[in-house]
Amino acid sequence: MGPVSVEVPIDIQRTVIPRPSLLDTLVLPVPPPLPPSEAALDEAAEILLRAKRPMLWLGNGAKSARAEAMALLDLGFGAVNSWNGRGIIPEDHPMSFGGLQGNGAPRIQEFYRSVDAMLVVGSRLRGHETMDFSLKLPQTLIHVDVDPRANGRTYANTAFVCGDAGLVMAGLAKRLKGRMAVDPAFADEFQSTKRRAVAEYCDTLGPYAEFPAALRGALPRDALWVRDITISNSSWGNRVFPVLGPRDAVHPISAAIGPGLPMGIGAAMAGGGRKTVAMVGDGGFALNQTELWTAVQERAELVVMVMNDRGYGVIKHIQGALQDGRMFFGDLQGPDFQKLAAVAGLPAFRVSRAEDLAATVAKAVATPGPSLIEVDMTAIGAFPPYAPYNTMGIYARKAAE
Repeated sequence: MGPVSVEVPIDIQRTVIPRPSLLDTLVLPVPPPLPPSEAALDEAAEILLRAKRPMLWLGNGAKSARAEAMALLDLGFGAVNSWNGRGIIPEDHPMSFGGLQGNGAPRIQEFYRSVDAMLVVGSRLRGHETMDFSLKLPQTLIHVDVDPRANGRTYANTAFVCGDAGLVMAGLAKRLKGRMAVDPAFADEFQSTKRRAVAEYCDTLGPYAEFPAALRGALPRDALWVRDITISNSSWGNRVFPVLGPRDAVHPISAAIGPGLPMGIGAAMAGGGRKTVAMVGDGGFALNQTELWTAVQERAELVVMVMNDRGYGVIKHIQGALQDGRMFFGDLQGPDFQKLAAVAGLPAFRVSRAEDLAATVAKAVATPGPSLIEVDMTAIGAFPPYAPYNTMGIYARKAAE
């Protein structure tokens, strides 16, 4: 469940050896899921039995444990997930905050104060999601991870269970079933908080407030959702666009600029015919735009949605927040995307009004093979700074004082 590097020196690569006959029957062993200790499960269950308002925080390590996570929701838990744990529970489920963990959502942060136990499963609780670990999580926190080194790595915990995410959640559900006494008002308050928090967050998006709902409504339920590190993803793509399946979302975890189009092509080629939408910024798109020819050649079922603000929008937000508005090297001289698409040989569409997004996306999705949508952000309006860049200037001034 993490990066692995294998290096083969060049002299070994060039060595001629007979092909081992063992390769004809070689089966690589897959280690079985790591079982948690019964004592650790008992301890965690006793803590959770005292909870009246319990929550799950699901990370990438729980990606194969949807059924086990749903069993805990059936017992009264609410849920939230990391940005790399999208869709483990469908994010349109009323008891899931999805990717709105509290970063940029004060109402979610306030709700955590009423949560009396949080079960964190397979997540590092990264700085990106936790505002560099300043997000206040519930004091009673149980951490579950297959790696024993995760114990206390970012947040202090009340208990730690080392084991496979699915086995741990199944073991806890078995111990908790029929014994929990969840606050009868918890579910209604959770759902009300979700509705209001999403609406309040969308209100911060300016003219793009309707984009998450409009795009979700225009896509098939099983569409693959690929993003570059464009401001549209960092603001609403990661947080309030509902992801419905654990293998439906791809984004650069490292916040890299540029891999959106290649990842979109790869997702489309591996998607078994499912439509893929790759949302990229014009700056990131510029780094790999010649891969349009690959998409055309391979007939990838891909919609490339270029959010064109004619610059590196996030760089401008950072400079506005931290450099007193001194702007350098953020403006780009880019191509005419409609003409570029014509040269590459794929259909192209342009969105110049927010209200036209859904219909245009639906038309692109219905178009066989690859297509390109240019979202003209200069026509729609400037994208407002998003958390944390909408508050960094305040922090900088306070520090100076």
